[in-house]
Amino acid sequence: MSKTASNSIKPLLLTLVTVSVLLMTVVEGMTAVSVSPTALNLGATSDGFLTNWSGYSGQVNVSVYYDNGNPTTPTRLCDAIINTSGASGQATLYTNGACGSGWSARSDYRVGIELRTAPYTKYYSNYFTVYQKPDLVAERIWLSSISTPGIELTDPKVGDLVYINFQFSVVSATTYEPISIKGYLDGSPVYTSTYSPPINAITYYPSTQTYSYYWTVTEGSHTIRELLSNVVYGLRRRSVVQQVHPQISLQ
Repeated sequence: MSKTASNSIKPLLLTLVTVSVLLMTVVEGMTAVSVSPTALNLGATSDGFLTNWSGYSGQVNVSVYYDNGNPTTPTRLCDAIINTSGASGQATLYTNGACGSGWSARSDYRVGIELRTAPYTKYYSNYFTVYQKPDLVAERIWLSSISTPGIELTDPKVGDLVYINFQFSVVSATTYEPISIKGYLDGSPVYTSTYSPPINAITYYPSTQTYSYYWTVTEGSHTIRELLSNVVYGLRRRSVVQQVHPQISLQ
């Protein structure tokens, strides 16, 4: 082979090596891990963290991590799934299921998916948050005149058109699932609504909500009560006994 021919082959080999490296980079860049939604309640049963992954060349382990102040070497909470396909996969991780009772309220969770064989490649998902249970309190129920709904009416008369005001507070952390509010008069539902708290405990809490129902006062003994329920935490019943009239008791 001539010297000229040898020199012409070297650039070609260099080009092939360069193309090969570029192709490897593109393939590795296709590996992806994602989690949604970005926040849920601790112990949520109706929703979980949907985890998607793709692009791994072999079997993988799916694990839950939290940073604990060190994002470069996060702490492993648990191995949620062992030895599953890494080419493409999806799993829903529930805070009342995967990792057992190890979950706690924190905002530095990530899912890490690691190749089970060399080179043991591991990629992390986006961050997600687990919130603590909310503290729901049916603060009070009261009657008021239509013109002054915020002032308690202590001596309602038969025939008066009044508001029955149902009030409750979310006094600690946020809740992801909506809260159902039902007001009852003498055992029959008279008011139904839904409250969806914003997911930001620092900015929005404590949060007090008031719902009102028109009622014409009738003669006799009446019982008024409020019922709060939530998909995650089941029935929350708070009785507020408040005597506002000899013939009307609020429960």
